[in-house]
Amino acid sequence: NVIIRGVSSGTAEYRTDSLVAVYLDEQPMTTANAQVSPYLVDIERIESLPGPQGTLFGSSAPGGALRIITNKPDFKGVSGQMALTGFATQGGDGSYEFDGHVNMPLIDQKLALRATGFYAHHGGWVDNVLGPDLSPKTTGVNNAAVVEDNFNIWGIKGGRLAALWNASDDVN
Repeated sequence: NVIIRGVSSGTAEYRTDSLVAVYLDEQPMTTANAQVSPYLVDIERIESLPGPQGTLFGSSAPGGALRIITNKPDFKGVSGQMALTGFATQGGDGSYEFDGHVNMPLIDQKLALRATGFYAHHGGWVDNVLGPDLSPKTTGVNNAAVVEDNFNIWGIKGGRLAALWNASDDVN
């Protein structure tokens, strides 16, 4: 939950508007009583706008708005960055994250492209151990079919592609 000035959605509501809006650039990402958790890579800035912000951001912003602003393509030259992070959990599998971006001017002062990508794999650390079924009606039944070490693996992947076209001095 995103909480601004103590205002947030409770955990018991269902199908109600969130009280703090989340935007990625100009795209609203808030859904009914749920907050998104975008993978933050190649971000210019994050703006926290205390509420009420309903006039600018609609009914999902009485508590405020959180704006995540991404870096835009530019004509300054080819640039990029990559990051690879690895970490371990004692008794669990290893984990790693990879992300990066590249900015490329394609036509001098007319067309630029920016590509961003990410991939994360978090290894599991919870073991599903062998045990009996706890129902009194199923004597002798166990969970052998689902026994597995480090079974709670989590991963995410995605990317963004943005282009900037200067059609004229007044339009881009």
